[in-house]
Amino acid sequence: MSPVVPRPAVSVIPLRDGPDGLEAFVQHRATTMDFAAGVVVFPGGRCDPSDETKGAQLPSPSPWSSSTCIGGPT
Repeated sequence: MSPVVPRPAVSVIPLRDGPDGLEAFVQHRATTMDFAAGVVVFPGGRCDPSDETKGAQLPSPSPWSSSTCIGGPT
């Protein structure tokens, strides 16, 4: 068996304060998929070559990143 070569990928984990505490958005994979069919996952996927270029155009997260930490700013 040949080793699996990792590929760049990303997961997005949207969180919000719900009425009963912290809530996370997840998805259920289709049962017809070849890999991990029917499991609960965070949304995300492989990175396409154009993602690096598009990502470089986004503003730095530093102005807002500390305010999004669980428990408030550090």
